[in-house]
Amino acid sequence: MKKINFDVSGLSGNNLTGIATYSTNLIKALQKDNSLEISGSYRISRYKNRKNITKNSNIKNIFPLLPFFNPKIDIFHGPDFWVPNYGNFKKVVTIHDLTFYQEGLYDLKYASYFQKRLENMLLKSNPDHIIVDSDFIKNEFSERFPTFRDKVSTVYLGADHFEEIYNGKPIYDFPYITTIGMISKRKNIEKLCQSFDLLSKKNKEIKLVICGGLGSEGIKIKEEILRLNLTSNIIFTGYVSNSEAQNIVKNAQFLVFPSLYEGFGIPLLEAMAMEIPVLTSNFGAMKEISGNAAYYVDSTSTDLLFEKMNELLNNESLKKDLIAKGKNRFLEFTWKKCANNTNLVYNMV
Repeated sequence: MKKINFDVSGLSGNNLTGIATYSTNLIKALQKDNSLEISGSYRISRYKNRKNITKNSNIKNIFPLLPFFNPKIDIFHGPDFWVPNYGNFKKVVTIHDLTFYQEGLYDLKYASYFQKRLENMLLKSNPDHIIVDSDFIKNEFSERFPTFRDKVSTVYLGADHFEEIYNGKPIYDFPYITTIGMISKRKNIEKLCQSFDLLSKKNKEIKLVICGGLGSEGIKIKEEILRLNLTSNIIFTGYVSNSEAQNIVKNAQFLVFPSLYEGFGIPLLEAMAMEIPVLTSNFGAMKEISGNAAYYVDSTSTDLLFEKMNELLNNESLKKDLIAKGKNRFLEFTWKKCANNTNLVYNMV
């Protein structure tokens, strides 16, 4: 039996986002494999939040990660850009994207910190294998770090984690489109609001519901939207629970996901699972993941984004076509498949 230890430090919060979705669902799927024994560990800085980690991880055997850490494990898997530079075991790290290398998407200090953190991890920890979420990221990573080119594998995430699609009473009783995700420059929310301002002048009843935590960057973006007087018919929900997010997406006219950069884009497939049309950017990993099941746009253009939103809003046959294709597309991405392909990586190291 192969013994796998997961870094579950990222499960210490109350509000879990993308990487936590990856970690928890991958762990659950791997636990169904009788050839694997799964344990967890957390960085000592998360000690005060160990109860949350235990609750969120679904792992019975969890212990703190210390420099003299040398348990009897075969592989340490870091699902969040990091593995330790010590220990007599193989190391697998998941690198979801290289957003902090993209010019203009992050504060320079923030970007520099995460660039150095990643580069130091690669240099000092020398992981035995690197998992990425898409071929888009694999190519970008291999170009930036050519010495690791032969140690990188694409393992797509799953999208079948909704045990039951929420079908309760809609939260909102008016027509709306929605977007979902942590509000940041990368998510292109300011451009979306400018485009929606044009849309709402042609379609006066429609509203835009923006679901996602703010954080410091999101607060600045919201303030700028307020300054530009773009808040008429725009609702910022802040962070919402899984059931609330499902309710909002399920009852939307469509999901608009105009991100400037994604390593994968789980919300695209989640919307397809809920039989909701998807409008997204035509770059990054979005096209690789969505295939022919999404409507694409150059989301750097306010006018083009407005035109595509207006067309999708008023074209019922296009909506039906995207919904039909989406129902088939999201089925290609399962956590069982993700776990099987992750286990193939374990067998390589």
